[in-house]
Amino acid sequence: LSADAFVYAGSIEVRGEVDVESNVRTGGSLRAGGSIRTGGAISVGNDLHAGAGLRTLGPLRTGGHLVSDWSVEVH
Repeated sequence: LSADAFVYAGSIEVRGEVDVESNVRTGGSLRAGGSIRTGGAISVGNDLHAGAGLRTLGPLRTGGHLVSDWSVEVH
């Protein structure tokens, strides 16, 4: 999934990577089979799972568990 920004009311599962230029916001959970990279904030209403690394240049907020198979970088 590659986008300038991403907002979704429910939960989403992506088989590959998530690469978003600015903010990611979901009302439910976000699960990616690969890495998650954002240039802005991440706000997830439930669990956040990255199958590889997680890197964000903005604040990170989850309403549930945070799981990353490799690393987490929040700048």
